[in-house]
Amino acid sequence: MDKPFMFGSYLIFPLKYEDRKMVYQKINGFTEPVFMKQGDLTETVRTLFEYDVSNQSKFPRVGSCHHLKRGALLDFYFKDRKDDGCTFAMKAGKESFRFDFEDSYFFIFNTNVAFFCLGIVYDTITALEELCMTGTVDREHEIEFFRMDNLGQTEEEFSFEDKLNGLLSLFYLRNFFSDSRPLVETFLYNMSVFPSLFRDLQEMERLSFHIHKRLPFDVSFSDPSESDIKYVYGVLDESVEDGRYWWGCCITSQDINYIRADPDNDGILDEMEDQHNNGLPMVVIALYEKYTCLRFSEYLLKIDEKSRSKEIRYLKTLMLEFKAFGVVTPANISRWHNVSEIYSCLLENSAIPEAIDDISEKLEVLSDREEKANERRSDKIMNLITVFGIVQIIDSVLSIYQMLSDGNMDKLVLLLSMFSLITVLSFFAIRHFD
Repeated sequence: MDKPFMFGSYLIFPLKYEDRKMVYQKINGFTEPVFMKQGDLTETVRTLFEYDVSNQSKFPRVGSCHHLKRGALLDFYFKDRKDDGCTFAMKAGKESFRFDFEDSYFFIFNTNVAFFCLGIVYDTITALEELCMTGTVDREHEIEFFRMDNLGQTEEEFSFEDKLNGLLSLFYLRNFFSDSRPLVETFLYNMSVFPSLFRDLQEMERLSFHIHKRLPFDVSFSDPSESDIKYVYGVLDESVEDGRYWWGCCITSQDINYIRADPDNDGILDEMEDQHNNGLPMVVIALYEKYTCLRFSEYLLKIDEKSRSKEIRYLKTLMLEFKAFGVVTPANISRWHNVSEIYSCLLENSAIPEAIDDISEKLEVLSDREEKANERRSDKIMNLITVFGIVQIIDSVLSIYQMLSDGNMDKLVLLLSMFSLITVLSFFAIRHFD
């Protein structure tokens, strides 16, 4: 019997979409909505993901979370599979590593950004290194992926990225950076469990740093050049004697590496289940703020002299709503100081507060372009009225003169009626320019 997996990760893929209605129609048929439970995060955070499932025509105000169970994921990836007993292996050169897919989550936000958090477990940290190297360009060897039956026999070779891209396209989602392979931009939420409490901070930092570097724990290594690394830890009680540190994490701009003492031997799967309700939403919120700012910049580049004021107003409204109730400060993320500290490190490492402050400047640019769009609309309307008015005045004067000369009052009434109709049509034409 294979030993339990020691490591787990959520591979968080940044995505974007265009048609929210199509995304929700598809995703509601394959996943289950998630309602955040009481935990480390505040009620403010949980309300961000409120979603009225009974009224699916009404979209969430900020975002929603959707649970893709392991069985549903495997059903899509491997339509011919016979049971849940299959496991997976990757082969890199002469080495091979076991891994498995686990429950995963979609986070959909109203700013047209989304995230797919793919859950995986594996038995050695080197497996994560090889998997993440799949997304790089320079490789000495390609990685092969295999589906195994419950007896350990190979059933199928498959492409990790092709399966992933097929799943995302099903929900009308695409990579945030279109010219980049999915694994290149992945943010990693790594975790591992240990049988006993940690002796001191140095041990906690060493273990979590080795997960960040994807190195075996028995390898001696340090890298003082990584200036963005931060450490946060939790103490089991007020004492800081040997064996009292319960959990710790190493935080960088590309990943979070979380380790926890597990004296009860609950295992990595229970830890991932716990983190999907606490740590994972917190990480996704930070990424949502980062990629929403990037999405706004992308939209702003598309606003030019030909853009209509209606399009500009929509983008301004989106930005204002994001600043009003889509941004969560570290003080409001959790009731626990060390959890708030993790979130603060995530924001700082990606310069997210500065990007949010920059939205004010973007709003000024949009206001200027909206004003110019309104001026162009007014000019078009005035030109239309001028040309139309001149022609109609000349024609009306001649027609009325002719009718009065002939004594034809019926035609005069008809002409005045036509003028009224033209006035109404002109009103709707003016509205069309808006």
